[in-house]
Amino acid sequence: MRGRERALSWHREYGFSHNKIDAGDGGPLGRMSPILVGAGQFPHRLVRQRFVAEAAILDAPTRELISAKMREYGRAVGRGVVALPRRPRTPPDAGVA
Repeated sequence: MRGRERALSWHREYGFSHNKIDAGDGGPLGRMSPILVGAGQFPHRLVRQRFVAEAAILDAPTRELISAKMREYGRAVGRGVVALPRRPRTPPDAGVA
């Protein structure tokens, strides 16, 4: 559905993030590049049910990994942790002598 695109991302070191995709349409400069912007809580149950119903074209290991991550996110939300803790970013010049 155009205008409602979302991204649930997971990184082994940084945890989860849920974002809307700002398509970059319009504005004074015309069409801009799409960017991710914060979207709040992810409707994991609804999306997981839809994913299971439509993911038959994916190979089993990929399908299970994605489902497992959505379940993990749901458990984190159930514990009151909307996202897993993120590691502080290392400044670009860190470690440079």
